[in-house]
Order: sequence, then structure tokens, then C-alpha cells
Amino acid sequence: MQFLSGHGNFRAKLAGFNLQPSPICACGTGEEDVEHVLFSCPLHNEHRAHLELAVHLWPCEPEIIVTSRRLYAAMDGQDTLRARVPNPACVLNECQGVSRQKRFTCGAVLRRHSCVGDAGGADADNRGSRTTGGAVVAESLDCDKEINVEDLGINKQSQALEIIHIYSTTLPITETKTSKDNIYLTEQFIPKNDFLFPKTNGRSCQLKWFNSFSWLHYVKEKNVVLCYPCALASQTKITKIKIHGQESFIGTGFQNWKKGTERFSIHEKSENHRASIEYLNFRNNSRPVISLITEQSLNEQKEARTVFKIVISSIRYLARSGQAIRGGTWDSGNLIYLLQERSLENLSIKIWLEKRNNWLSGDIQNELLETMAHFVLQKIKNSVLKSPFMAIMADGTTDGQEQFSICFRFLNTISLNINEIFVGMYNPSSGNAETLFSCITDLLTRMCLSFENVRGLCFDGAATMSGHRSGVQKRISDVQPKSIFIHCSNHSLDLALSDTIKTVDFANDALNLIRFVSNTILDSSKRKNIFSGIVLSTNLDEENDYKTENIPGIILFCPTRWTVRVKAVNRFIENYERVLLTVQEILKDSNSISKDRRAVLRVYETKLWKFETFFALESLSLILGPCEQLAKALQNISYTAIGAKHSSELVCKPPANLEYSTTRTPSANIDKKVALRKEFFALIDCLLNELNERFTQSGLDKVVSMETILMRSINTDKIEISEIKKLILM
Repeated sequence: MQFLSGHGNFRAKLAGFNLQPSPICACGTGEEDVEHVLFSCPLHNEHRAHLELAVHLWPCEPEIIVTSRRLYAAMDGQDTLRARVPNPACVLNECQGVSRQKRFTCGAVLRRHSCVGDAGGADADNRGSRTTGGAVVAESLDCDKEINVEDLGINKQSQALEIIHIYSTTLPITETKTSKDNIYLTEQFIPKNDFLFPKTNGRSCQLKWFNSFSWLHYVKEKNVVLCYPCALASQTKITKIKIHGQESFIGTGFQNWKKGTERFSIHEKSENHRASIEYLNFRNNSRPVISLITEQSLNEQKEARTVFKIVISSIRYLARSGQAIRGGTWDSGNLIYLLQERSLENLSIKIWLEKRNNWLSGDIQNELLETMAHFVLQKIKNSVLKSPFMAIMADGTTDGQEQFSICFRFLNTISLNINEIFVGMYNPSSGNAETLFSCITDLLTRMCLSFENVRGLCFDGAATMSGHRSGVQKRISDVQPKSIFIHCSNHSLDLALSDTIKTVDFANDALNLIRFVSNTILDSSKRKNIFSGIVLSTNLDEENDYKTENIPGIILFCPTRWTVRVKAVNRFIENYERVLLTVQEILKDSNSISKDRRAVLRVYETKLWKFETFFALESLSLILGPCEQLAKALQNISYTAIGAKHSSELVCKPPANLEYSTTRTPSANIDKKVALRKEFFALIDCLLNELNERFTQSGLDKVVSMETILMRSINTDKIEISEIKKLILM
């Protein structure tokens, strides 16, 4: 056990507990640990020689030494540094200092016998100590008769060891017998197609068995078959027959041809057969274990591979569709349910699911997902490497913790299309520019990419990303000066709308009204039912049937993107009368809402009755509608910089009837109508200024100029050198 566990009286082990001054062995060639003592220490060469003869295959794993009594006896001698090896001639010298006689039976173990007949000798280490509790095993003889120790006629220890050594070295390793009827094993013999088998009791061996069970070995002299792997492993004294009825495949030979197929199948599934194949493969790595596996086992492997491919495809489908894979228990979840449905068409899947080890644990699922992710990243990397240039897009968000997502934009050299692909998401420890720049650098390094081909950078307007002194875009520009930074056009549009609404009071008040009233109605099932139960006269047909399909409900505001809020505004306008009636019904019930929200809702009820509120909602719809169309256009991956610039200018340009005139108009009385017109013009002016400021970027203007020159060169227009110089200096 000390050799197996490593916890023993070894200097390397004791030095770790400060029980030895040095871990170096007494031989001076290395640290004294299990591997050193067992395989390389020169002080124990003689002990190791006897252990090597007993194992037959050296070096070996320490676990193999304890697989049989004979090997353990040899190991016991190695463990105590006194090799008490088997004595094939039953030679045992009379112990020095002991006068009584010892008698023993061949194959038995003599214990409690003080003996100086060890391989190293008492003088080898100048200690003169005598080992006790050892084992002398005589298991190589066929006889069982008792032998008197003093009748052997050998009086010297050296003569006894010499006989043991000679007998052990002359014994053929591959021809060891387990009984007098066992068959010597030579090379595996498989009869040819024209071989004629003799009959026994009217039956004979079948040639087809050797095709179905490739491990069969035919013995012509006795007309029997053996299991070649088991017999070969058994002759090395490694394996033992544990299943009753399988001995004939290893020693005496099998000849019951009537039950041949049945017995062959049983033996093939036995633990002894599998252990023998594993051992032979370990002993000779040059011979693959697949050569010893039968056709049936190959079919089982093929079927297992087929089912496992279905499992992988199911996980891939769930991952692509964004569905959860596991459920609350190990036998539930979308993956299990999907496989159960697919098992109706493939019975092998049902059998696979019923297995205990079906490779569907959470760890294996995560490993498969990780492998798929690495494969996708490898494909992305190969596509990016084929592109002459690339751009990096990155953005961060907070969802409980900081998340930093990165995308690549590159050219498909085959189709000449632009590809935008999400690469990965980081969880940075900090949100500063240095950390985010390190994330981008780390991603490029992991994908074997660099900043050499980076020509475009697209981030938001935060100083951490777009700062011209220490932002991420400045750090990348220092590494690659050819890269051009452009503030994300969609983000610029969103910021322009946000600043516009916050600046104009009547528009901001209208949005707050929609947000509060919609949330009040939709965050309670009771209030939602009140809204749904209100039937207007305009929603009744000729037979007074309720037409629900003509009543679109109100929806909540998008919390982040301003350009998609136009849908919520339009829905609120379409349900304006129903919303007003719903608010009145809610205020009638004192238990339907808290006191604080009731007071605010009463204020908004008063505003809903005013024309100014409805006018503000219509004004929001007029400016948010074109901005939403512009946002959809900017999201197109094939959209150019010229198109983005031109589209923003079209939105910025007011209608002809709203354009400013240089002619001074006479003063007019400011009535309510004029005041509302003034508010609407202020809203438009503020939006135009914000759009013009957000879309006026040095990087965007430079890209627009580059695209203009390229388009002119395609149309064979003359390009002035001054234009190119101007572009370089931008």
C-alpha cells in the first residue's frame, strides 16, 4: 500500500514533514520516492531483478503488482527491501539461529518465519537485521506433497538463491501452464475458408464464428477453440477467471459446438474478457484495441455515435434558438423533451436515454456548448483572415454586472458582401478605457488576429470609448493610425432624440404622461381587465358584436431605444378615449391604486381632457415616425457612409411650409393656436440642431469623402490631386 499511495518511509516524503534533512536517496542519483526505489535506485538492483522476473513485463504500473499473490509476494520483498522470491524447487535454507524444523506444502505460504535468506542479504546494508512476517511462496510446482526443509540437502543461502534464479530465467514466459490439461498458447490461428473441421458428436466448429468473433483461436491438435486475448493475459498471471463456466476459453479449450454462438456471446460480454483486452492494449501500445473488438462491438460503437450526433444536433438547435437546455431536474428540460420526441422515429434514442451513462449531464452539455463556440470562433477567424480589412464594433451595458460585447465587420471576398458578426461578450473587472482596450486586445490575440488590418472603429459617444485623449479609440489609433473612428449612427440618432425631448417641456410632459398611465394600467391584472372591458360605441358593429380585432391595446415604452417609442405613442393615441375612461374607472375604486399614485393619476386625468395634451402626442408621433424609419435604414449592414449622411440631412430638412423666410413677418397676437405652433416649431428646431451636431463627425466626413472619390473613379470621373491631398490631411 505504501508503494501504491506514496505514503511510506521514503526520504522525499519524510523531508516534506521535516523528518529527514534531505529528500536525496542514499545512492545519490535522485530523490527517494516510489518511482525511484521501484525502477531506478542502484542500491536495489538485485531486488528489482527478482521482481522483474515475477512481473514478466518491466517497467509496469504499481497497480499490476498486487493483482496476484505471487506478484504481491515479490512486491512484499521489494517493499521491505528484502526480496523473498518464489522458490520453484521448494528450496528453503535452515534459518540461522533457529533449531526447529519447518515443513510446508508446495503452493502454501509460510508465515511467522524469521529468515535471513533475502536477496540483498544481511551484509548488504551492514545492518544484520532479519525480516519477519514475510511470505515464501512455492506456486510453480505441480505437486502437493509435503517437503521437509532439511531434506533438500542445501545448506547455504547463496546456493538456494542460485537455484531460484536459474529456474526463473529458464521458464518460458508465454508457455506458463495453469494445469496439466492447459494448452500452450502460440500465435493466433484462424482457419482459412477451405479448412475442414473434424466432427465431435456429430457437430463441428463453424468458420463463420471466426468472422463474428475475431478473438477466437483454433487449436488443430485438440479440435478446440480458445479466447486468444484471455489466454494470453492469463499466461502472464495477470487476470483470473471470475465467472463460472468460462475456464474452457482460457485453459482446456471449448468444444461444445451445439452452444457455440451462445457461449461465445456470453464470454464476449464478461468482465474477464474486457479486462484482458485492456491489459493487452496496455502491454503493447502498438496494437490498437480496435483490432480485438468484435463486429458486434463495432456496431454498438457505430450506433452510439449516431445517437450522440443526434444529441449534439439537438443541443445546437436549442442554442441557436436561444432556448433553455436543462430543467429543474436531471430528467427534465427542453433537451430531454426534444430527444423523447425524436425517439419516436429512432428507437436507438429511447434505448440511449434509458442508460445510466447517457452522456447528458450538465457538465457534458456545457462542454459541448463550449466546443461549438470554439468551432464558431474558428470559422469567424478564418473568414476575417481572408478579408483584407476589418472593423471593430463594441458596446457595453450593465445587466447586474458590466457586459462588454464585441462585433467584427469584414468583407466576404467571394460574394463581396459585408458581414457583421457578434464575436463574444466580456465581463470586465472595470469600465475604464484601459480595461476595455485590454479586452479587445485579448480577443484579437486569442483569435490569432491583430490590429494590422483594422480600418474602422465604431463605438458609442461615451468618453471611455470615444475620448480623443485616453479613450479606447485613441489607444487603438496609437497602435494602428490607419483606423478611423465613427460614432455609431444609430446611437447618435438616439441621443439626438433623447436630448430633444428633454429640452422641450411640452414633449417631455407628454412622454411622462404616456409612461405613467400605461404602466399604471398594465402592471396590474385588475386594471388591465378594466381597460379590456371598456367597449366604445365605435367598436360595435350592426349587431352590437364586440370587434376585438379592431382595438389595438396600449404597450409599454422601450426603456433604452427612443426610436422605437413611436409605436407606443401611436397606440396611446388610438386608444385615447378608452384610456381616459379607464383612468376614470380606476379613480372610482379606492382600493385599486395606492394613495400616492392616485394623486398623480388624478393630475394626469385632468391633462387628458385638454387639447394641448393630444396636440403634444401628435407632435411626438410626427417627429418620431421619420426617425424610426431612419434608424431601420441605418441598421442595414450594407448601408454606406454617404447614405447615412444623406438620410440624416433629409430628416434635418423641414418641410417647405415650415422653412424659415428672410422676409420679416408682421407681429401677430399670440393666441393658443399660435402658441402651440410656436411649441411645435421649437421642437423641430431643437431636433434639427441635435441631428446636425451628432452627424457632423470628422471620421464620418472622412469616410464620406473616401467613398465619393471611389465612386467617381468607378464612373471614370477625373480626380484632382488636391482632392486626394485634402482627404489625406483630414
